[in-house]
Amino acid sequence: MRTRIGAAAVAAALLVTGVVPATAQEAAPPAGAAEEAPTRRVEPRRVTRVLAAVAEELGLSPRDVVVALAKGDTLADLAAENGSSGDELVDALTARLGAALDEAVAEGRIDPERAAEIRERSAERIEKLVSEPHRRLARRSAVAVMRLRAAETISEMLGMTLGELRDAVAGGSTVAELAEERGVDVDELVAAVMAPLEERAARAVEAGRVDPDRVDERLERIRARIVDRLTSPAVGG
Repeated sequence: MRTRIGAAAVAAALLVTGVVPATAQEAAPPAGAAEEAPTRRVEPRRVTRVLAAVAEELGLSPRDVVVALAKGDTLADLAAENGSSGDELVDALTARLGAALDEAVAEGRIDPERAAEIRERSAERIEKLVSEPHRRLARRSAVAVMRLRAAETISEMLGMTLGELRDAVAGGSTVAELAEERGVDVDELVAAVMAPLEERAARAVEAGRVDPDRVDERLERIRARIVDRLTSPAVGG
């Protein structure tokens, strides 16, 4: 269960829980990303929530959102290309934040004054999130993309939507427990999540860019973290 809600614009997408660990070293930045002025570093799990929420609202995959951002499109541009508008996307993200705040107040996790403060401070940030380009955010979202790919893989293997998976994990279930209920072997989940990382590592080794022993050690560490993630309850959201 989440214990606090941040005031940043990324808190507008509080509805997806990361279910695998960060894999920054193995995830390459999206192609076409250009250099921009430095921006404040955003925690990958929050990026994950933003991308997933936007994708859900627009009927796209999170990867589609990242590719658009990497090209220099704004989320408003992406919305317009997919039968919506920037204003509608702002309204949708604002509504998500409002629902999360209302739930937090009802459960006593934050007080109404704090919720009102977050709501007020987030309004302008959500507007900027939708209306401004985020190429640098796209570059830094490689970890988030890997999380989303893993979450998509897991939800598909469990026969759940991303939202259903999120709600179950936020409610205290582990992914391993959900898998057992559905007759899916956790080892199969781990193998599916690891597969794209192993393929990327194999290409890097073949091209002579990395030492095979270092790659093997790194992959084993990642595998261990994934197992721990899938078998442990979510903490903090």
